[in-house]
Parts: sequence; structure tokens; C-alpha cells
Amino acid sequence: MRNAVLETTVPHTELAAQLLAKVRALPEGLDGFTFARIPVRQKLNASKSVPAPFLEAAAFLMEGSAALAAAAGIPVAALRDVVELERAFAPVLLELQEIARAIEYTLALRKAAVGKAALDVYSVARRLITPETDSALYAHVTDMAAALGRTGKRKKPLPDTEKTASATQRPAQAA
Repeated sequence: MRNAVLETTVPHTELAAQLLAKVRALPEGLDGFTFARIPVRQKLNASKSVPAPFLEAAAFLMEGSAALAAAAGIPVAALRDVVELERAFAPVLLELQEIARAIEYTLALRKAAVGKAALDVYSVARRLITPETDSALYAHVTDMAAALGRTGKRKKPLPDTEKTASATQRPAQAA
């Protein structure tokens, strides 16, 4: 069967709800987990971009100087903890991003398959179904056209681009 649609044993909304519950449970146990807020996120941009070696060097300096440790206002252990946290969760972040891209691609493939068939149906229906032959089905054909943004109204024709293109071209250089 060329255009076979995959049969599912679990309705899509139920499967999506189950997956969403699992995704929402992922950050459980991650201390300080929060969603980004735009104003706060903008303030974080400069200081969050410091690389891990920079944080490790700061921790080393703080261990070597009580004055620097006091000036920092945070414990050395906090610096080292963030470095370890970032290293530990980097693969998790990459995997979640890859899964998100794969879900998008899977949905696109499935939609493209049925979308092609629906466009074929529309193409044939436009030629076969008229208000005179079947007014009930014709209403669906016009609904499909509207859904595609094809209302039958033509836009104003574009100005003649050949004249403007030839006037702006540089003359050919002699060889």
C-alpha cells in the first residue's frame, strides 16, 4: 500500500500527554530549576558566558587568598559545583535538543505524506466537483481553497521586471 497510514494503538493525545508528563518530571531533583524570564535572562548573558576553566581558576585563587574569598561573597564549593553541574548536564541538554528535533522531523514526515495525498485530492476535486454537480462537496472544495489561502482573487500583477532589469544591468566588457 503506497499511502498507508500508520495505525496506532494509543490515541495521539493520550501518548502526547504521557510523554509530556515524563518530560515535565525530568527536572525533579535539580536544585534551583526555574523557567527563564526575559528581563532576568538578559541580565545573565554576560556573566553566564564565562567558561568553566575561568570558574575553576577563580576557585583556585579564592582558595589561595582569604581576601579574594571574602571579596567574592560566595563559597569556593559553589563555583566548583556549578562547573560540575554544567559538565554533568551538557549531554542531557544535547540529547533533549536532538530528541526535540527528531520529534519535529517525525511530525513533518507524517504530515508531508498525508499532505501530498490531500493536495492530490484537492487538485482532482477542483476539476471534477462544481456547484452544479455536487453543491455539498463543492463547499468542502472551497473550504480547502480558503485553508490554503487560495480564494480565487488574483493579486495585482507585478510591474514588468524585464524592462527594469535590463536598464540596471552593466554593459558587457569587451574581451
